[in-house]
Amino acid sequence: MKIPFFKNTMTNYFSMFVRLVQGIIVTRWLISHLGEAQYGLWVMLWSFFSYALLLDLGFGVAAQKVTATELYKKDIEKFNHTISSIFFSHISMALLILPLTFVGMYYVRELFHLKPDATAEYIYFCREALLLSGLAATIVFPLGVFPEILVGLQKLYLRNYIIIISKVLELAGVIVIFSMGWGLFKLLLFVMLVMGATQLAMLISVWKSIPGFRIRFAFDKEVFKGIFHFSSAVYIISIGRMIWERGMFLLISIFCGLAPVGIFQLGSRIPFLIQQISLPYVENISPISALLHSRKRTMHLAKILMRSIRWVNFFAAGATVMVMIYAPRIILLLFNVRDAEAAFICRLMVLFVYFLLVYRSIPEKFLTMAEEHKFLAKVQSF
Repeated sequence: MKIPFFKNTMTNYFSMFVRLVQGIIVTRWLISHLGEAQYGLWVMLWSFFSYALLLDLGFGVAAQKVTATELYKKDIEKFNHTISSIFFSHISMALLILPLTFVGMYYVRELFHLKPDATAEYIYFCREALLLSGLAATIVFPLGVFPEILVGLQKLYLRNYIIIISKVLELAGVIVIFSMGWGLFKLLLFVMLVMGATQLAMLISVWKSIPGFRIRFAFDKEVFKGIFHFSSAVYIISIGRMIWERGMFLLISIFCGLAPVGIFQLGSRIPFLIQQISLPYVENISPISALLHSRKRTMHLAKILMRSIRWVNFFAAGATVMVMIYAPRIILLLFNVRDAEAAFICRLMVLFVYFLLVYRSIPEKFLTMAEEHKFLAKVQSF
């Protein structure tokens, strides 16, 4: 199997560039049209949507691994049963999202730190928005396995083409929504519809890429047990990452209110963008590690890993220095916001992101696919 490393990386970067530009433009419009409070609500809704990923239980990475090791070539029926078991596990877990959403709607005052004088109409609006987000997560969540399969196939470029088209459509829709004077609710509905269509396009790409691929309407307990030991360790790792990346928004909302959520999001956005910029290259490591490790081509794999670590270190060091010096100006230029707290958060977070990129990102991806997932889970738990 020829690995399209260059094609995957270049389309990764182009996809990242489109998402970066689109994200900056949309953020500026959201702040301008919605105000700090509703922008904070928007951030919180997406944070809750991200919490749904905790229900993945690590099966998405398991699907990526069994695909990267070319199980579909060795035994297509076993591959179909494996992916089908993961898919229906996702469906069963997605059904938990709705009751959790209803609980969140009941405690919407506490979750969003709404003011005591908040009108009944505004409280009802927040509950409706949270319900819509929960419904969308319930529908879209099971389809998340198919982008992972594309990654395992070394066809990241197909996934990237779909993402690029969806982001352009999303940007065009935001322009229409704001030009029509519509608000947050219709914006949220539109974005959720685009996300669902994006995942369906991923499913179609998988069907075309793997001859004989089918989703079996059955749950194979033996297959499930076989992948559970791997996925449970991966799940522990993902929980730690998710709690750090998204838990801060929830804590700030509960103790400080929605407006500070927006400030923290602005301050942390640039460091996380730096992290995202490294991903187009680093993302290749997982499927390559699984493939070469299964073929026992350790020397070739070692050279790829060392080259990747050097590149990430070079990039991360330069980006960190730039942000530490020019954080206030970068925030002003990108988001048209002048805020000392956001600049302080930006400088603090960029140091943390540098540590993650240089010392953790590539080794973690390799160890996950090289049967060292239990070791990683122990480290994450500690």
